Amino acid sequence: MFQSKFEETQIKERICHQYGLALGLAIIKVADKIHTSNSKLSYAQCSRKAIRWVFDTFTRERLQDLQNNK
Repeated sequence: MFQSKFEETQIKERICHQYGLALGLAIIKVADKIHTSNSKLSYAQCSRKAIRWVFDTFTRERLQDLQNNK
């Protein structure tokens, strides 16, 4: 349990660092929902699904706005 929570925290930090705070938090929110509804998947798998979903769902302009914290 401790190891998975530690890995989850590292993944969340990496996402926010890579995509910016607002976009990162949007990805994390989606990843958390996926992880809650499908606990068989690791948090890393859920975060990859969330990243794909966010980039497929939002327009390029909206993604840029989120990355620029607007």
